[in-house]
Amino acid sequence: MELAVFDCRRDLINFLVTPQIRSRFMRIEPGTVTTSHTHDLGIEIFLVLEGEIAFDVAGRQATLTAGQACYALVDEPHHLRVIGDRPATIYLSVTPHVEPTHTMWSQEGGRLPPRYGGTRAVSPGLATARADAALARSHVAGVEMVAAAAEACAAEHRSVGPGLESALATGDSLAAKAALDAMAAQITELYRTLAAMTDTWNELSARAEPQM
Repeated sequence: MELAVFDCRRDLINFLVTPQIRSRFMRIEPGTVTTSHTHDLGIEIFLVLEGEIAFDVAGRQATLTAGQACYALVDEPHHLRVIGDRPATIYLSVTPHVEPTHTMWSQEGGRLPPRYGGTRAVSPGLATARADAALARSHVAGVEMVAAAAEACAAEHRSVGPGLESALATGDSLAAKAALDAMAAQITELYRTLAAMTDTWNELSARAEPQM
């Protein structure tokens, strides 16, 4: 099986959409000014591949050209403007990718109602079938699995924590390593369970969003 390769001159799509990250190439026409928005959970990274773009992130401004990058942290309003008479191409990623992915604001500064499934419109192949009761039940079951994984993680940390403290206090590196390994295993399981739940949530919320 060949490795999937994406080309910014051709693949102007979301080519990776997972709970951990959404990645895409985007071509932006001259004079375009995007709508300012924020992300409740996601950090967005922009890399300019061609053209010249003026970015505004929470009032901090800079003009970027090919090979330069910037980012917007959680809750930082951001927008961009293409400068000149040539199109611009960017790579962007948002991590994590959890619906609703974008928070929009009114001119008066009020938070607008959330909208779900924004990536469906720009990602060929994403599911478009309507949500059903089975999918809703699957999501609730996923949340319950996250709760169980979180409790298992907490229980392991409560059990191993005193031994780790003692090992650190006495300089017992082998015992400290064993404790850290036990904690890491539970943290990994918790993150995997959370990602699975988020995947179902993203599908449910996007498919259940009323079509306006």
